[in-house]
Amino acid sequence: MKDIRYWNPELEIGQVVETKFIFNITGAKAVKSLTGNAVVYTAADAIAAQSTIDTFLGTPTGTTSEFNYLAFDATSMGTAALAFICNMNGQVAKLVCVRASVNSGTAGVTQAVKCLQPASALTNTSLSTQFALGANGNVAGRIVVTGLDGFTSGTVTLTLFWRSK
Repeated sequence: MKDIRYWNPELEIGQVVETKFIFNITGAKAVKSLTGNAVVYTAADAIAAQSTIDTFLGTPTGTTSEFNYLAFDATSMGTAALAFICNMNGQVAKLVCVRASVNSGTAGVTQAVKCLQPASALTNTSLSTQFALGANGNVAGRIVVTGLDGFTSGTVTLTLFWRSK
């Protein structure tokens, strides 16, 4: 059976792509990508300088100031937040929604599942769960879950639903 996109190429343009990133919680305020790739920058503490974000997103797209580091300052990150900056090589035209889930412990007890509509921009100095599409086609956000900073095992799953340029 052929994929429907072969019959009508217009269908491919509007399709929503689902991209899933899974991280193991390896210690308090520490996660490690299950796939081992470096397309997602994570931080459990404040990001201290704009250059941290720009350097991460600057390869290979040359992005600068797409996301303001103040969206990840000490207030925004609080004690129970985890930041995600996804280098999508500038290929996201529309961020449809984001689903984030946090499971703690070896039994995988679900602590939180959040399905979010994207914000128009990340709010600076705000301890809240938010995700947004940057002006250059990358995605960033933070999740806030009570007790997250103390989890020493479990998983964090981030699923992006998006449309390609």
